[in-house]
Amino acid sequence: YLEQANRLDPLDSNAQRYLGIQLGHLRRYDEAIHHLLEANRLAPAGESPGDWTLGRLYPYVGRATEAVKIAELRVERSHASPTALRNWRLLLGWAYARAGRSEQGRQLLTELESGAGSLTVQYLMAVVAAALGEHERALRHLEIWYAEDPSGLPGDLDWEWWDPLRSEPRFQALEAKVKRRMEEKLAAAAP
Repeated sequence: YLEQANRLDPLDSNAQRYLGIQLGHLRRYDEAIHHLLEANRLAPAGESPGDWTLGRLYPYVGRATEAVKIAELRVERSHASPTALRNWRLLLGWAYARAGRSEQGRQLLTELESGAGSLTVQYLMAVVAAALGEHERALRHLEIWYAEDPSGLPGDLDWEWWDPLRSEPRFQALEAKVKRRMEEKLAAAAP
C-alpha cells in the first residue's frame, strides 16, 4: 500500500517517509535511505521528517558518522521540547555506539538513566544498551518496558536494532510474552 501511495503521489513527503520506514524495517536499507532523503527534500523548509529513521539506518550501510551528525544537530535544535531532546539524545547515544564511540554512548545512557521516567525512554535506553553490547542492561530496560506498557506490540521487537539480543533466552522469552499478550487481546476482542 505504501508503494502504491508513493506511486500515486510521489511528491508527498509523508508517503516517502513511511515507505522508507517500512523498507528499513525489512532491512532494505539503501532503498529506505533513498525514500527518507526524498521525504526530507520534499518537506516544507526547515523540516526533516526522515531524520530519525536516517539516524537509525545509516550505521547499517557504513555511514554511522552521518547518523551521529544528524543526532547531534537535532539535539542542538530540540531544546524547546524536553521530550524531543531526550529522544534525540537517545538516538545520539545509539549512533555513538554504532560509530565506535562507546564511551560517549555509555556516558549519555547513564545520564539519561538517571532521569528515566516514561516507558518510551525504557525502550530507547534498551536500544542504546544493546548497541553498546551491554545485553544485561538492555534486557533490564526491555523488561521494565514490557512490565509497565500493556500497549507493547510484537512488532516493537522486530526492529533491526534488537538483532544483537535475538539469541538471548531472556529476549526470546520477552518476545513470546509480547506475542502471547497480543493474541490474548485479540481473542478477548473477538465476537
